[in-house]
Amino acid sequence: MEDLRSALKALTTSQSRVKTAANLALKYSRSYKEVVYEIEKHIQRAEPDNRLAGIYVIDAVVRGFERLKADEGNVFAARFALRMPQTIAHCKEGKKENELKKVLGNWVTRGLFREEDLEPKSEEPGPQSETKAKPASIPPAADPVPAMVAPAMAAKHEGKPEGKP
Repeated sequence: MEDLRSALKALTTSQSRVKTAANLALKYSRSYKEVVYEIEKHIQRAEPDNRLAGIYVIDAVVRGFERLKADEGNVFAARFALRMPQTIAHCKEGKKENELKKVLGNWVTRGLFREEDLEPKSEEPGPQSETKAKPASIPPAADPVPAMVAPAMAAKHEGKPEGKP
């Protein structure tokens, strides 16, 4: 695994260096979780202008694994998809955003990743969001209590006791 780390340290957008790093990653495909971690860590820590090379490595690894072991499913694609929005966010800090968009578009077109995997996940409402304004789809005067009371009221009008069908 040390040879993969050193290949990532020397990584540029050069095709030969990307191919070398991808081949080393594929060599360690049994340790795919560690390989994915190393590549993601490299993208995070690299200079902003060199982060696109990490995306090229991801592309080469996912496509290479798909070619080699198409019948087993792509464990690399599934593992990279877990943190892909964060990885992409790191790459957007560089100047090569057009090239990044091109690669992401190719991934969706080829079916390597779904578009949902590439977009940031919407955050679940937490305690801080309680003070925020209500969404526009709910009218400000809407009261959820009548919706809960309506079944009981309907039962009274039908002559049936509450809570019994």
